Amino acid sequence: MTSVDDVGEPLLLHDVLSRDEEDPGTKAARRIDWQNFMSSVSARDRAIINCLARGNPLASLARRRHLNNSTLLYHKERLALKIQNFMGSDILIQIRRKPNWKDCLDATREKMACREERRH
Repeated sequence: MTSVDDVGEPLLLHDVLSRDEEDPGTKAARRIDWQNFMSSVSARDRAIINCLARGNPLASLARRRHLNNSTLLYHKERLALKIQNFMGSDILIQIRRKPNWKDCLDATREKMACREERRH
């Protein structure tokens, strides 16, 4: 079975190795964790998360929900702690980290570049 990319083109090995994305297994596990988390929070918390994910200001949500900004900021901070407790305290570090398998590949490329540089 041949894999295809987002636009329907065949996905080749060099395409996969050149990407900085996480592997599909990690993405799927994180998606399951996120779905479990979202099902455990209130409708207000889901609204806050969705508002932030869309990049909208919390003030727009405050007006629709007839809440003041300080109340929403309190809930946002409480929600951040809830996410940390659910996902682990290092979740922000994990989602920004380059996939481990890329470290070995990058090190090999750098080593080869150094060898090439010394030859000339």
